[in-house]
Amino acid sequence: MDNLDLAYFHTFTSAPGQMVIEDLRANFYDVPLFNPAEPSALGLSFREGQRSIILDILNTIDRAKSGFKKEIPTSSEGEGEEDPF
Repeated sequence: MDNLDLAYFHTFTSAPGQMVIEDLRANFYDVPLFNPAEPSALGLSFREGQRSIILDILNTIDRAKSGFKKEIPTSSEGEGEEDPF
């Protein structure tokens, strides 16, 4: 896991960051790619580009979460420490 993954993780898992990522998802990810008002390939490509950015952010957050889980010590190594995720 690199520092950039950690930066994305910390940015988008804070309370304000979660609000932002939910808004981004609602406006650019969880929407249909096809828009009857703009059926051209250019419009489709533009919307797919927006969607791919959100997907990259979500994948980076997941990659950082996976890295955290791998780095959490076992119960014998870190007595009393809880998994923060």
